[in-house]
Amino acid sequence: MANKKIQGITVEIGGNTTKLQSALKDVDAQLRDTQSSLKEVNKLLKLDPSNTELLEQKQKYLSDAIDETKQKLETEKTALEQLKNSDSAGETAEQQAALTREIEKTTQQLNSLEDQYKQFGSVAQQQIATAGESISSVGDKISKAGESITGVGTTLTKTVTAPIAGVAAASVAAWKSVDEAMDTITAKTGASGEALEDMQTRAKSLSETIPTSLSDAASAIGEVNTRFGLSGDALETLSGQFLKFAKLNNTDVSASVDSVSQVLAAFGMDASQAGSVLDALNATGQATGVSVDTLAQDLTKSAAQFQAMGLSADQAAGLIGAADKAGLDASTMLAGLTRAQKNAADEGKTLPDVLADFSAVMDSNASDTEKLSAAYDTFGSKAGAAIANAVQGGQLSLSSMTSSMADYAGSVESTFAETLDPLDQTQTTLNTLQNTLSELVDAAGPLITDALSTATEAVQTLREAWDGLTPGT
Repeated sequence: MANKKIQGITVEIGGNTTKLQSALKDVDAQLRDTQSSLKEVNKLLKLDPSNTELLEQKQKYLSDAIDETKQKLETEKTALEQLKNSDSAGETAEQQAALTREIEKTTQQLNSLEDQYKQFGSVAQQQIATAGESISSVGDKISKAGESITGVGTTLTKTVTAPIAGVAAASVAAWKSVDEAMDTITAKTGASGEALEDMQTRAKSLSETIPTSLSDAASAIGEVNTRFGLSGDALETLSGQFLKFAKLNNTDVSASVDSVSQVLAAFGMDASQAGSVLDALNATGQATGVSVDTLAQDLTKSAAQFQAMGLSADQAAGLIGAADKAGLDASTMLAGLTRAQKNAADEGKTLPDVLADFSAVMDSNASDTEKLSAAYDTFGSKAGAAIANAVQGGQLSLSSMTSSMADYAGSVESTFAETLDPLDQTQTTLNTLQNTLSELVDAAGPLITDALSTATEAVQTLREAWDGLTPGT
């Protein structure tokens, strides 16, 4: 469990007293594996939504996740009850508050899973629904886009003027949506003139090639320009990577830019390496089930320790993900690696060399006692046993700690390409339509101004003539 305030809590389950973190270790590991499997099934269902075997797997994984979350919740509630009834309840008030928050978080996760299971229904229901959606989804998407762009139509007359009025209304509505998105860039960057115009053009270009909203494209352009000081093609390329990364991982694009910029600053990296960090975070999240937000936060928080061990940001990301998936406490793992780094320095070796030596012992025919002794020698008494057990049990692979940027290269781009479907093309087409309609209003601006000027003069002349009439007339 990530909350340090509750790591020291002990709980009695089945007559055995143990740390709450240890009691939840197995169920957390099972839950991560289940959620990772469910994520993979959902990806495949996007390509073949009526596949019976995949639907059956999804139903099973949802059921497993519910059972595992219930088990986790019950253990947390038991621990809280025992805390409240302990002799030192007054001293554990802060732990009780922290554990109460964890219980609320687990409850929300359980409610979400149960809602998903209820909405899923049965395999047959899903197949029937898919058949209907395949017919109506394109129409629905176009219809919704039309509503957001036009906001008019049903009240217009069906005479010859209706098409003209409809285009005019749709153009004005589109112009308003585009103008609001462009204002986002101005607000985030403070740019003006040609610099602002170039960024606005690039935001529109992104919305016409990536299935995202113009608002998100503008936010990406504004944030990347502000955080990294990029412009031109470099700005558009990195902004596109952030848009794809955010969509793949269900995160807010502005928040993603913020967190990755903090990682780069913590590790002394520059903007040219931002794309590589995105690939590392994305690939690690896919492999371990750890959220990219958590990975970025942990990287920033422990950057100094990782760098002292000679680990780069991508290697550190692999370490965090591997440790979390193996159910190892991050502080324990860092303490062990710090000891391993010291041993490496004393022996004139690198950390990867020492890890490779230890892995060779674990893969050899050495006795369990000899392997445990090697673990203590390499990682120290605090972390040695935990790391040895995780490696020997197959939960932890030390090779992930020596990954390089090359191992992750292209993760965001290739994964995003696999998620695209025909409906994504519909969104980019509608974005292009919206941008085009907005340009119609911009082009008609001078004509509208001239017409209003002429109308104002005519009204003023009429008013002067009216004021000049006698009361009798």
